[in-house]
Amino acid sequence: MKQNSGILVFSAFLVILAAAFVLSAGCTGTSDEGAQGTAVQTTEQTIVPTETATAEATPEEARELSGTGSGQVSTDLDAGVHLLVFRQSTPESGRIEISTEKDYISLPFGFNESAADTAMDGGMYVWSQEFMIDDNATTEFNVTAPSDCSWEIEVSFPQAINGIVPQTFTGAGNQATPFFQINAGTYNVSIATGNNTYVAVHLIDFDGNPLMEDEIEYPLAFHEGTYDGSVIVGVSNDNNYLFNVVCDGEWTVTIEEAASEL
Repeated sequence: MKQNSGILVFSAFLVILAAAFVLSAGCTGTSDEGAQGTAVQTTEQTIVPTETATAEATPEEARELSGTGSGQVSTDLDAGVHLLVFRQSTPESGRIEISTEKDYISLPFGFNESAADTAMDGGMYVWSQEFMIDDNATTEFNVTAPSDCSWEIEVSFPQAINGIVPQTFTGAGNQATPFFQINAGTYNVSIATGNNTYVAVHLIDFDGNPLMEDEIEYPLAFHEGTYDGSVIVGVSNDNNYLFNVVCDGEWTVTIEEAASEL
């Protein structure tokens, strides 16, 4: 069985820390021109045009599943990239395991006090994350949650915006941003968090492959505590990319071209 290294590396850190981590959602994307889009609900086109056409999202009928407390549900999914949107009735923490015969992904969820209000939508606490499976397969979602927590799962294709670098995304808790265009080059990724105990930020291409360096996800595999810094990232191929953010507090991620050395 192949495992999703990005999320599993993060999960391993959580086990080592042995803490009750909590996650949430709510993300907006902006360009320097001031356009905005919301990752989970709707996305507005940025004012900045793409230098090359943004790849069209693969049509995929949304799969909807639900349950209460701990339980397992399944659905048939095509190979490739998918967006998991998880809605839960209470902010308590839990875990979801996504598996096929070849794939295994483990991800904690929940909401800390500072992020809970931001994550509320339609009476539910909402977060999202991108994941990939290798083959067409029956995919199981094993949810561990408090007995009084009802939950809903929606699986679809991630959204895309007609935007290029620079882009800024802000939010609270777990979130997958929309896809946007990044051309080959060198970029500066700035990450700032608040009221959080951990953060991970991974750049994922349109085929679901994480950007890696020395077998570690970039730009930030994992960091314990608040973070305020930047990472230089080299992108080899023109493509559409998204950020998978895993965090239990507020965060801002900005990507822009790196300054040229004189």
